[in-house]
Amino acid sequence: MKKKSLFIGYAVFLLVVVLLISFLSNFDLMKMDPLTTGEEFLASMPYIMIGSLLITQPSSSIFIFALSILIIIFGIHFLRDSQKSEARKFWGFGMIFWGVASLFAGISYQAFGYELKCLGNEYANWTDWFEIIYYLFMGTSICLLIFSMSYALVDGKTRKIMQWIALVCLPIYAILLVVGSIAGIKFLVSYELLCIFFMWHFIVFFVLNIKRYRKYHTEMDKQFIIAWSILLLCNVIYYIYYLSGVSEVLYANFNIWFNQNDVLHVLMLGMFIYMYVTLPKLLTDYETQSLKN
Repeated sequence: MKKKSLFIGYAVFLLVVVLLISFLSNFDLMKMDPLTTGEEFLASMPYIMIGSLLITQPSSSIFIFALSILIIIFGIHFLRDSQKSEARKFWGFGMIFWGVASLFAGISYQAFGYELKCLGNEYANWTDWFEIIYYLFMGTSICLLIFSMSYALVDGKTRKIMQWIALVCLPIYAILLVVGSIAGIKFLVSYELLCIFFMWHFIVFFVLNIKRYRKYHTEMDKQFIIAWSILLLCNVIYYIYYLSGVSEVLYANFNIWFNQNDVLHVLMLGMFIYMYVTLPKLLTDYETQSLKN
């Protein structure tokens, strides 16, 4: 009952945060740097018109929406087959939040970037409502995954520490998002701050899986090590492709649009397909695992 009340409280808190961002945010305080007109914004990417609606980066939109739907299906699969497992239940909710967050990212960064950031403005805004909610839901997703991993990988004091970290990180981060949205502070509504708060948890998962695998040689830990390694590889390739400038050359010289986000999303489609195939049979609570040194 206590756990149920706690998560109802957090759900209400997230709803309040969404409402505050919806009604009090002032995105006009945050403009792209350098100042960018709508025409300049469109000149940097492909777009199509569907009736009166302008869709930017149509191919990129397909990639991110396909990825989002796959992740949501992945999450629903775990919830439908939770087997009274806390690890599986929280993993399922985490994946659903991740998928919805990705949908919002696709709406903001890809499909409707012009409509949300440029339309009606002399200069393009730096961010928008969908992007902020993407950050909020992505942070929520990772906190739910922390709960899942705490039930799957550890017990006792370590489990409580992991859960308390998640319970503390999320409200602090959400409050910073609200402050940044209202006051127009770019760093507080940036991807960099999301990484500072949450991305290091995947390193913790990776280390825990390696330690467990060296001690117990479980198939679950082995598959998680592979999955986290793929995630790391996806991000390394993303930055190599981004820093190489290949996407700009392809678009400028050959009119081919395939940027660093497309690279990341295509690779992550492969990662989540791999996880969808391997993890459902393996993820269980610590207490139900047969662990032998």
